[in-house]
Amino acid sequence: MGSPVAPTGPEQFTFAPDLSFLPEGFEPWFKDDFSFALLFDNVPVSGSQTKQATVDASQYFVCTQLNAIVSDQATGLVVKATTDAPVMVEYSSSSSRTQFQNQAVRIGTLCGTGEQPGYWERRGNVFGPGTNIVIKLTNLDPGNAWRVDFTLKGFMVYKLPDKLEF
Repeated sequence: MGSPVAPTGPEQFTFAPDLSFLPEGFEPWFKDDFSFALLFDNVPVSGSQTKQATVDASQYFVCTQLNAIVSDQATGLVVKATTDAPVMVEYSSSSSRTQFQNQAVRIGTLCGTGEQPGYWERRGNVFGPGTNIVIKLTNLDPGNAWRVDFTLKGFMVYKLPDKLEF
């Protein structure tokens, strides 16, 4: 038995998305990596802002990550860790009237960042065609407005398999 041989050139490398975040049976219908971007510009001092993303009517969206980059609206300085940001987040789906939390939580407990993505502890949340994914942010800071670049990352799927096993 010989030693493993390292590839000799870039032509031997291919990109393959990590499909382990898809629920069982989704792989044959996997379409493409996809991100919904929700840009919260100027979340007001001691106020709230709500945005939503709508899944295309012909596809399903499997959300595997929630990420946020929080920056001071006036200076543009980025809060290095979302755990330090005085912003609360609520995550729900208005189409199915589904709430994923019983109350708002600090953004760092639910979201990762561009440097440290926030993956789900188990496989992704599945959103059906036409579903509205709703994110509400509340600014706890009495003196600063915040900009939050929020992404829901995951996969688009053509259709659901006949049987789902989670």
